[in-house]
Amino acid sequence: MGGASAQYHSGRLEARCKERWVRFATVILYVICVSLSAVVLALYYSIFWHPEPMMISTSGTSDGDFIDSGGKRISLTSLRRG
Repeated sequence: MGGASAQYHSGRLEARCKERWVRFATVILYVICVSLSAVVLALYYSIFWHPEPMMISTSGTSDGDFIDSGGKRISLTSLRRG
């Protein structure tokens, strides 16, 4: 009986050890994937992405002025001239 009990406990110990390795590998894989996606996004935004200023129409103006994303007021008539 002592041999069967030792085998049972040994089998449970091996199963728990395998379960821990699977859990550990899953966490490491998750951290690598999240970090890799952060690096890819950082490279994309620092190298390739060049934002264009967005033009926002001001409501209630009859002269057709716009405000760009920097907050400067831009007149469409001055843009057409130059």
